[in-house]
Amino acid sequence: MALGNSTTGTKIVATALRAASFTNSIGVQIHMDHTGSGVPYSSLSTVEAALAYLNPDGIGTGISTVRDETWAPASALTALGQLGYKLDIYTSYNAGGSNAASSTINALTPLVNAGYVRMIEGPLEVDNQGWGLVNGGSYTALNGSTYTGWQAAVEWQKDLYTTFSSKAQIALFSLANPSDGAANSAAVQAAASDGDRAPARSRKMKAPYILDLEERLTRALGTRVAIQPGRPTVFGRKGDQFVFGLPGNPVSTFVLFEVMVKPFLKKMMGSETTPITLTLPLGVDFTRRNATRRSLIPAGIHCGEAIPLNYHGSAHIHAYTEASAIITIDPGVTVKNKGEFVDVRLL
Repeated sequence: MALGNSTTGTKIVATALRAASFTNSIGVQIHMDHTGSGVPYSSLSTVEAALAYLNPDGIGTGISTVRDETWAPASALTALGQLGYKLDIYTSYNAGGSNAASSTINALTPLVNAGYVRMIEGPLEVDNQGWGLVNGGSYTALNGSTYTGWQAAVEWQKDLYTTFSSKAQIALFSLANPSDGAANSAAVQAAASDGDRAPARSRKMKAPYILDLEERLTRALGTRVAIQPGRPTVFGRKGDQFVFGLPGNPVSTFVLFEVMVKPFLKKMMGSETTPITLTLPLGVDFTRRNATRRSLIPAGIHCGEAIPLNYHGSAHIHAYTEASAIITIDPGVTVKNKGEFVDVRLL
């Protein structure tokens, strides 16, 4: 997100964008292959109803791009494509196991050929410490060779580009640790080892395998935040423009827009409004396992009490359809008992 402006005294002149330009630039993650108690994603009718709500005057009048993975049910993705939704599909894989080019290409080819796919993303979070491809996985490429480590991610990216770049945009594989995208990292060195023979680039984006946003800024004002969800995040300047680089998961983007981007925009416009915050007792007990960062939890308010909602992490955007507030849980706190007071930010 880039914001252009010029100032004269306290007067700020900003460039206004058409609403369609914004809605066409974002999408909704749907997770059609996620099943289980209380998980609505596997229901195509539920997903269609939710998407219709985001397109009140017909498909294409709101948010009409959906994001899912190559393991999602082909029938569901086809049905959404036939309705007119555009697909952003990221590449899923067997963590710590073997993967083959044929399985990914076979899953994508019918959807791409039908014109449903707007973008294909390379393998997801390849350096994730828990299940990343480079940490024990392997990839057998179109050339018949099997690769491990960073070269597995690079070769997979090459095959996606070679096969589909004439019909869809190809996005880079994603990282869990932004520092792995630095110019001197093992990831970039692996990509560079193939030179110009491996230009895994989008047709509309001349960029290396790993975009190092920090190096492209005139001044990086912040490169990480100590809140959850919220990583990776970058804030800086490029000339007279301010730039926010927000995470890819939808809840992370929503929360950071609410607590960082929206206040920044209001300040640029000269607004002195501040978010409404309350201190309320918890209506139920609350626990969490990871307490290293401040957590922002979706919640509702009932009879003067804050009620944390059923929430499974930064991809669980469905939780926020019922949220009216965000609860703050401080670092180091793993348990909050019913009746204890918490800070509550109204949405």
